[in-house]
Amino acid sequence: MQFNVYQAVAACAIPLVLAGCSGGSDDGKSNADSGIAGKVGVTQKYSVTTSVSGEGRIEPSSLQLLANQTGSFELTPAEGFEVGQVSGCEGALNNGTYTLAPVQQDCTIEASFNPIVYKVSVDVTGEGSVSPEQVEVAYGHQATFTITLAQRYQLESITGCDGVLQGGQYVTQALTAACTLNVRFVAETTIADNDTLDDGLKSCLIEQGYTYPDEVSELVCNEKGIKSLDGIELFTSLTSLNVESNEIETLDISALRALTSLSARYNQLKQLDVSALTNLRELKVSHNQLSSLDLSGNGQLRVLFASSNLLTEIDLTPVTELTDLSLGMNPFTETVAFSHLKGLSYLSISTAETVTELDLSKHLELRQVWVAGEALKTLNVTGLTQLESLRVNNTSLSTIDVSTNLNLTDLYFWSNPISRIDVSMLGKLEGFTVGDAQLTDINVSNNPKLTSLQLSDNQLKTLDVSALTELRYLQMAYNQLTELDVSKNSKLEELLLRENDLRHLELLNNANLAVLSLAGNDLRQIDLAHTPILRELDAGHNPLLSIDVKGLAKLEKLSVSHTDIRKLDISGNPLLSELSVYGLRFLDKLDLSNNPLLAQLNARSTDLITLDLSGNQSLVSLKISGQQLRSLDVSMLSELKELALGGSSLAELDVSNNTKLESLYLSYTGITELNLSNNRLMKSLIIYQNALSPINVSHMHGLEELILSGFEQVGLDLSANVLLKLLVVDDLSLNSLDVARLKQLTFLNVTGNQLSTLNLSGNTHLTELRVVDDTLEQLDISSLSLLKSLMISSHLIEEIDATESAQLESLEVSSGLTDAQVLNRFTNLTSLTLNQPEVELLDTSVFTKLISLSVYEGNLREVNLSANTELETLGIENTDLASLKLTAHPKLWQIYGRDNQIAEIDLSGAPSLSDVHLWSNQIKDLDISHLKSLQYLDLQNNPLSELKSGLHSQLHGLQLGRTNITHLAPLGSDQLSLLTLAGSPITDVDLTGYKSLKELNLEETAITSLDVSQNIRLTTLLAGDTELTELDVTNNPDITWLTIDDDVICTGMVCQYRQVPFGSVIGTNSQQPVQATKAGEQMNQHFELMLRDGKTQREFVEPNMPAHSSHLH
Repeated sequence: MQFNVYQAVAACAIPLVLAGCSGGSDDGKSNADSGIAGKVGVTQKYSVTTSVSGEGRIEPSSLQLLANQTGSFELTPAEGFEVGQVSGCEGALNNGTYTLAPVQQDCTIEASFNPIVYKVSVDVTGEGSVSPEQVEVAYGHQATFTITLAQRYQLESITGCDGVLQGGQYVTQALTAACTLNVRFVAETTIADNDTLDDGLKSCLIEQGYTYPDEVSELVCNEKGIKSLDGIELFTSLTSLNVESNEIETLDISALRALTSLSARYNQLKQLDVSALTNLRELKVSHNQLSSLDLSGNGQLRVLFASSNLLTEIDLTPVTELTDLSLGMNPFTETVAFSHLKGLSYLSISTAETVTELDLSKHLELRQVWVAGEALKTLNVTGLTQLESLRVNNTSLSTIDVSTNLNLTDLYFWSNPISRIDVSMLGKLEGFTVGDAQLTDINVSNNPKLTSLQLSDNQLKTLDVSALTELRYLQMAYNQLTELDVSKNSKLEELLLRENDLRHLELLNNANLAVLSLAGNDLRQIDLAHTPILRELDAGHNPLLSIDVKGLAKLEKLSVSHTDIRKLDISGNPLLSELSVYGLRFLDKLDLSNNPLLAQLNARSTDLITLDLSGNQSLVSLKISGQQLRSLDVSMLSELKELALGGSSLAELDVSNNTKLESLYLSYTGITELNLSNNRLMKSLIIYQNALSPINVSHMHGLEELILSGFEQVGLDLSANVLLKLLVVDDLSLNSLDVARLKQLTFLNVTGNQLSTLNLSGNTHLTELRVVDDTLEQLDISSLSLLKSLMISSHLIEEIDATESAQLESLEVSSGLTDAQVLNRFTNLTSLTLNQPEVELLDTSVFTKLISLSVYEGNLREVNLSANTELETLGIENTDLASLKLTAHPKLWQIYGRDNQIAEIDLSGAPSLSDVHLWSNQIKDLDISHLKSLQYLDLQNNPLSELKSGLHSQLHGLQLGRTNITHLAPLGSDQLSLLTLAGSPITDVDLTGYKSLKELNLEETAITSLDVSQNIRLTTLLAGDTELTELDVTNNPDITWLTIDDDVICTGMVCQYRQVPFGSVIGTNSQQPVQATKAGEQMNQHFELMLRDGKTQREFVEPNMPAHSSHLH
C-alpha cells in the first residue's frame, strides 16, 4: 500500500506514536532537517523486515508500520528445532510470538532457529561399563555407546532408549526426546545353572568339564537320553556338534553360524533347517524321520549322511563338493541325480522304484559303495579301480561284473537273486558275502586273503575252502552241503553250518575254533577233542545219541536241543553260562553242580522229574517243562528274572524269594495256589491253567504284559497296572473289566468271559483288539483311531460303521456270521478270517488289498476270489466248498484247503505256490506242472488218479496217500525228503535221483519190488502190508524206523536191530532185535509223516563284517 503526503501528515499528527517517526524530537523542538513533511505535520511510515537463520520461519515476512505503531510476528521452528535468539528490532518473544515495541525506524528482525539438543544419560547396573557416560545429541541424530562386559558377565538388557546392539556397540534410534540408557549386566549363567537345558545335555556338558557355553567349540553327547536341545543357541562358539542316539524331535541351530559339522543320527527329527549354516561341511542325520531336506544354502558341504529317513526326493544340485554321500533306506519316488558329483569316494543310495539300472562307472574316485533298490536289475561298477568295498542289498540283480575292481577287499551281497558271480580276479578280497541268493556254485580258490566268507541261504551243495588259509569266519547256514573239508583252515574261529545236510565233519586241524554252529544237520556224532577253546556250540536238531564236551573247559554256551541224547555230562564246563536241552525227550537227569556261572537254562519238553539248582545261584533265566516234572525248588535263585514252567505233574511253586522276578510263564501245570505278593517287579505274567485260585496283580506297578487264561477269576483289579501294553483275559468267567486307566494298552484280548459291557473310550492307543463274548451286547470302537486288527463276535459286527472301520487292516469274525454283506464296509482289509460262518456264498471282490483269507468250518459252498490278485495265503478248511479257481493270483504261495468237497480246482494263475495242502477233498486230477517253486504238496485222501507234474527242483515233501495214483512221474527234485504213497494202488515207484529222501511211506500199496540203494539218507521206511517179498537195506544204515511184513526177506544191518522208542538212531551196539510187523500194528493208518522235528526256526542276523564298512552311515 502506498501512502500520500497527506496521509503521512495525518499519521504523524498522532501524539502517542510520535516518537516512532523521524523529523521530530521528544522535547517538542522541530527538526530543521525534517523537510516538508515535518513542516506540514505528516507521520512517518517504517518498514520492518525479517531475517531467518536455521530451520524455521517468521510470519509475516515483513510489515509496514507507522511511527510508534506496534506489530507481531509468529516464529515457527521446523521439526527438531527451537527458537534461538531474536534481535534487530526491539520487542518481546512470548510463546513463539514476537511483539514489536512501538516502531520509530526501519529495522530487521533477525531470528535464529537452533537444533534441539537432548541429553542422553547412562544408568549402569551390574559389572560392566558404558561409554560415554552422558552425551548430548541433536534432534534426529543417533547416539553411540560402547558396551564393555566385565569378565564372565553378560548383557541382560538395555532399556530407556530404543536402539540396536551391534557387536559391542549400542546405537540409539534417531532421538526425539531426552532419555536415560538403562544398561543391566548380570553374571553369566553357568551351564549348571541354566534351567532351559535338557538334563541329559547338561550332564554331558558338565561331565566334559565345561562351565560356560562359550567354552564349547566341539561337543559330543551321544546316547545321553537327550530329548531337547533348547538353549543350544547360547553355544555360538560351536564348530562341531554330535548328539547321536538320543530322543531329539526338534533342533533349531540357526544361531550356530560357526558350525562346520553336525551329527544327529538316530534321533526322532521330523524336520531340520540348515539354511543358515553356510559353513557346514559335514551333515549326518541318518536314522531320523525327515521327509525333506533343503541343502540350497550349504555349498561347502563335503559329507552328507541322511540314510534311513522318509525322504522321497532330494536336490543335490547345490552341493557340488560332496565326497561322502549316504542316502540309503529312503523311500525315494524320484530318481536322485548325483552324476555331477565326480569327487564321490563314498556312496550309499536306495534307488527309486522306477530305477532298473545304475551306472557308477564315471565316478572314478569311489572307494565304498552301498546300493539297494528292489527294481534294480543292472549295476555297472566297471573301471572303478579304487573301489575297496561294494555292498548290494535287496535288489533284483542276478549277476554283476566285478572283474575290473581289483582293489576290492570287501564284497557283500544280501537278498539279491544272484545266481552267479566271478571273484577270481579279486586277489585282495578279505570279506566276501552272498547271502539269501541263488548260488549253486562258487569258486573262491583265487581269494587266499579271505578272512570272512558268508554264503548262507543259497543252494550250494559243495564248497572248496582249501585255499583259504587265512579264513577266520565261515558262515554257510541254510545250504545243501553234504560234506565240508576245513582241514586247511587252521585259523578258523567261527564256523556256522546250521541247516545243511552234513553227515560228518572233521575238526582235527581247527584248534582255534571258538564258535561252532551245526544245528539242523544229519550228524550222528561230533568229535570235539581238537577244539579246546570252543566257547559256543550249537549241535541241536541232529540225530545225536551222545556228545562229549568234557574237554571244553572254556565253553560258555551249549545247545543240544531236539537231539536223541539221553545223558549229558557238563561237569567239565565250569564257565557255562547258557545251556539248552530243549526237546530232549529222554533226558530225565541233569547234573548242574559244576556250573556255578549258569545264567540261562532251557530245559523245556524234557523228561526231568526234578532238578537241583542249589549250585546255580547265578541263574537269571530258567525254562523247564515236561510231564514228569514233579517238583522244583527255586528259592535260592535270588537273581532270577525269568521263569517259565510247564507240566501237569508240578503241583507247587514258591517264588516268594525271587524278588527280582520280572517274567513268569506257567503253562498247564498242576499248581492250584500261587502267591505272588513278593514279586513286585513283575513286567510279564503269563498263566495258562485249568485250575488256579484268583491272581492279584495290584502290587505289580511295572506290569507291561498280562495273560491269564483258563481258570476262574471273576474279578480283576487293574487300576494300579497303568503301564500295561498287552492284556489277555481268556476264559476267566469275568463279569466285569475296567480298563479305563490303561492308557498305554496296545493289545487287548477279552474272549470267553461273561461281560455285559466294555468301555474302551480311554484306550486310544489300541492297535489290536479281540472281543469274543456272547454276553456282550454292544461294542463302541469309535475312539480307537489307531486300531489295525479286530477279532469280534459276529453279533457285534453290524455295530461297526464305515468311519470306524476305515483304518482296519485285519478282521476276524467268530462263529455265526449269517450275512457276508456286512463285511463289505471293511474295504481296506489285508487279512480276513471267518470262523464257522453260516453263509454259502462269499464274494470278496471289494477286498482288493487282501493278502490273507481264511475260512474255518461252516456252510461255505462257493467263493469268488477273482478280484483278490494280491492274495498270498489262502486257508479254507472243513467247509462244503466244491470248486476253487485261482487264475489271477501271482503272489499266492500257500494254500490250506483240507477237509472240503473240492472236486474242481484250477491253479493256473498261481505260479508262485510253494505250499499246497489239499488233504481230504474230491480231487480226481490236478495240473501242477507250472509250479516251479513247489516245496510241499499234500493230496492225501482224494480220489486222485492223475497228477500232471513237471520238474519241481525245490520239492521237499509229497504226500499222495489214500489216492488212486497208479504211477508217479519223475519230479526232478534232489531235495525230496518226504514221500508218502500209503494206501494207493501204485505197483512200483522209481526212487532214482531222490538222494535226500529220509522218510518213505509205502504201506498198503501194491508194490512188488523196491530199490532204495540210492536213498542212503533214509531214516524211516514204512512198507508193511504190500506185495514185497524181499528188501535190501544194506545201503541204508541210518534207518531208525522200519516196518515190513513178516514174510519179507530183509537184507542189511537194520533188519537185525532197532532202538525204541521210535525216532532214535539205530546203532551197532544196540542189542534189541527188530520186530518186522504189519503196518497196522505199528501206526495209525492215517499217520501223517513229518520231517524230524522240522528244520530249525530261522533267525538270521546279518553277521559282522570288517569294521570299516560294516554299517550303513
